Amino acid sequence: MNSYSAVFNMQGVGVGTAQITAVATGFKNAAPVGVVVTPARLVVQPLGVALAGQSMNVAIYSEDTLGNYHPAINPVSVTLGSNAGAHATFPVNPVSILAGNYVVTASVIYDTAGSYNVTASAAGFESGASSGITVSGVEIKVGVGNTTTFTPGTDTMHVNDYATWVWDATNTLSHGVHWVGAPPGSMPSDSPTQSSGIYQWYFATPGTYTYQCSVHGPSMSGTIVVQ
Repeated sequence: MNSYSAVFNMQGVGVGTAQITAVATGFKNAAPVGVVVTPARLVVQPLGVALAGQSMNVAIYSEDTLGNYHPAINPVSVTLGSNAGAHATFPVNPVSILAGNYVVTASVIYDTAGSYNVTASAAGFESGASSGITVSGVEIKVGVGNTTTFTPGTDTMHVNDYATWVWDATNTLSHGVHWVGAPPGSMPSDSPTQSSGIYQWYFATPGTYTYQCSVHGPSMSGTIVVQ
């Protein structure tokens, strides 16, 4: 088949201007043409719903400036951050986009309700940030510093939302959430007695709820005010 042109793809391996030439037997060499190679960029996409005290996932993509997925030539170490500061915890940070891949999934845990983002940065890439992540609900720490406390002892939250009790990593004692007061017909179910893990309850009725540790009694107590 006769043809007068050829089309090929190229991938830049560094930022700058690449000089592209074409040579063939029996032809005059083409004049070099400069092609600007721009940095790939990181794009952060939240996955799922964000609840205080619960892990949520985010996907970090490598893209070119046209929005096409950009497989990594070498492994890329991606450092995660958030405008939530100390209220955001990343169980694994940094994370890696493996060579030949263009995406990695990471997790983040927020301990306070609010609107936040997740940022991603890596050498040789334009940094990225997610759209606003709305975190709802409240988190209560259990046994911080291996003490017999709920932290905070009193919390206020919106109706039709979750509260999550998280047994702190420093805790080695057994605790349980035992409910002692609630609006009529709205008494939550008690948590298991445990030394690690989480317990969550959905509050659909406004009012004041009181609880204490199933092991340590009134000396370890807490209050949830649902508005």
